[in-house]
Order: sequence, then C-alpha cells, then structure tokens
Amino acid sequence: IYSAVPIFGAQNVDFANSLSKTIYGVFGFYPGEQIYNLKVLPYFANVDNTQSIQTSIIVPDAVEEVELPVVKLSEQTNVSKNLAIKNETTYSVDANALLNMPLDVELKGKNPEILIVHTHGTESYTQSEKYNYSSKDNSRCTDLNYNVVRVGDELEKELKKHKLNVIHDKTLNDYPSYNSSYAKTLEVIESYLKKYPTIKCVFDIHRDALEYEDGTKVKFTAQIGSEKVSQVMIVCGSDGLGLENPSWQHNLSLALKIQNYLDNKYPGFMRPVNLRKERFNLHKTKGSLIFEVGTHGNTLDEALGACKYLAEGIAKVLK
Repeated sequence: IYSAVPIFGAQNVDFANSLSKTIYGVFGFYPGEQIYNLKVLPYFANVDNTQSIQTSIIVPDAVEEVELPVVKLSEQTNVSKNLAIKNETTYSVDANALLNMPLDVELKGKNPEILIVHTHGTESYTQSEKYNYSSKDNSRCTDLNYNVVRVGDELEKELKKHKLNVIHDKTLNDYPSYNSSYAKTLEVIESYLKKYPTIKCVFDIHRDALEYEDGTKVKFTAQIGSEKVSQVMIVCGSDGLGLENPSWQHNLSLALKIQNYLDNKYPGFMRPVNLRKERFNLHKTKGSLIFEVGTHGNTLDEALGACKYLAEGIAKVLK
C-alpha cells in the first residue's frame, strides 16, 4: 500500500512533460495508508526565477479536493521566511514555539551518538554516466554502491567531517520483502540502542518518488553555487494514528532547526517539513527523523552532492 507525499513548496522542479499531467507521489510503503493523486495546478515563477507548483490532493473514490495546510512562520530575526510545515495531522502546530524550543539532544562526543538506518535501502536513483548499474527496475537496486545506502555512506562521511560520532547500518530492511520493512528496521534500531545507549539521533535515509501518469519521473533540484544537487525533505512522525510517540514534538523541533539553518544559508535546498500521522519508528529518541534525499528522478550524483549541505545543517544544530 502506497502513501503519497504531496509536493507543496517545491522550489525547482525538472519536468520532462507538460504540467497539465497528473503526478503521483509515493513515499514508500506503510500499512493502512491510501494512494493519493497529485493534480498539478498552474505554476508561477518566483522572484529568483526558480519554479514553484501549487498542488491539491484528490481522494480517489471521493473525487474531492482536500486542502492540506502549510503553516508559515512569521518573520523574525534569523528565521527563514520560506520555512513551512506541511501538516498532515489534525494537530495545531505552533511552528515558532517549536523552533525556539530548547534542543533536548545532548552530544558528549564519546561512542556512537548518531545512527543512520534505511527502512527502504533498495531505493535507487536515475542512472547517470558515472553511476550506471544493472537492474530490472532502475528505481530499485540491491547493490549498496548504487542505492540509497550509498547516500547513507556519504552522509556518514560528511557528518564525521564535523566531528560527529556516527554509525551506519546498511541492512536492506525492504529486501526481499517490503511487507515488514518498518518492523525489521525497528528491530535494527532497538538492537543498536541496546548496544550503544549513547545514541541520541536516529536518521532514516530514503528517497522520494513522484511520477506522471505515463510513468515519467519527476525530480527536485537546487542550484548551490555551480553545483546542481537534489532537494531534501525532512519527514516527522507523530502519534496521529494512536501509536505511542512521546518524542514527536522534540523531533519536529529538531527538524525545524535544521530546516531553518539550511533555508537561510541555501535557499531552495529544502522542501517543506512534512508532519505525518504515522509514527515511522521515530519514537525511540528525541532526535529521530526521516530524510528524503531527492527522488527516483534525481541522479545519484545529485543525491550525493546534497549530503555535504545536509550534514552541515545537522552539525550546526546539534553542536
């Protein structure tokens, strides 16, 4: 069963075909979720000449447009005016209060303190001249050199440059079956927390997937200096489906802090924070987040290029 990730606030979208087509958003697999079709409405150009698109959600059987709120932060010192949350829960979110909440993650610089995992490790990217792999489905790959685990390697390397203690689990929790991928990842997380009680942050690295109805892939990119990299989206879980998650507001606060730093330094690099009803195994620490690094339309080159900027934002906030 698929779960859609709508694309509100996308700042630079590479489209191969007309915007009048339908885009389908897929955020992995999670029991109990529905498929939502993303209908693209007329787009407009921002003052910086990047392109944005406005979207609405059409619920398949009801054929009814549903507005999903984006909470904009009011302007204040050192707060990005582009910072936004796409809130898919029923909770009212005070974004300013969360942004200013004291960080409840204390790093002491000893033993592993950040764990990188992959619920959907076989997720891969559009092939490029540099990264050309053999696969029946070029959106899935079990070779750790070409799938999202390779992005985890790059993020680990970049975080270590900032003197953060990172451990990276490379288990393909979605292979050979997707059905229990979140349950398998939870077992991985719990085993590491038991072995290394010093772990404060758990980062689950994914990539998004968006397609036209005809199967044409969509990708999100940002231009940083002379480099074209994939955009990144932070996904936060909650207790909206009734599962215990006492840490979700702390996680959301951390996400906003990272987002705010990167929005200010690298405008257009981050998509809006996505707050979900689902828990997504983000309940085990007060520093648990999902990072969607690009989409299956991005190349691995673009996703790897994004890691140094993402690592900078994480390090600046945590340290």
